[in-house]
Amino acid sequence: RPKYTKAEDPCGCTPNYNLETDTIDITPCCTDMSCVLFACQMECRSNCEAGELCGNKRITKKEWKALKVIKTGYKGLGLVLDHEHGVKAGDFIIEYTGVAIKKEYLDSMFRRYRMERMLYIMALDNDVYIDARRKGSIARYINHSCQPNCAVHRWKVRGIS
Repeated sequence: RPKYTKAEDPCGCTPNYNLETDTIDITPCCTDMSCVLFACQMECRSNCEAGELCGNKRITKKEWKALKVIKTGYKGLGLVLDHEHGVKAGDFIIEYTGVAIKKEYLDSMFRRYRMERMLYIMALDNDVYIDARRKGSIARYINHSCQPNCAVHRWKVRGIS
């Protein structure tokens, strides 16, 4: 894990203060492009001036949507949103986790898994892939769609992307 000092990466966001009522607005901060770290797809660190009102620590705090793993027939398992809780454009759904594999090791990994029917591998970039087969979260059950309604975004958390 990269080392950093407490002064690094402050986003500069602070909660809104209402002078008329002499109160702090409890609406979460750091949740849009006005936060420089959010705009750069980096989570705020513990030194965020918004404190407990910082809304840009969704991965660190595991603040994802309620999801269910379902059987999808021939395709195996799939992942669906629990409809009791709504979702809107831009909402964070879940973190895709697994083992990072360099491209140079991808062919040997495919040879090891050749008898497996289901593979859970996502390209992170041109050189790194995430293998969620053994150490992944339920996000590995997100299925391909010809009409997608979600997108993958790479975020930096505590200096790691």
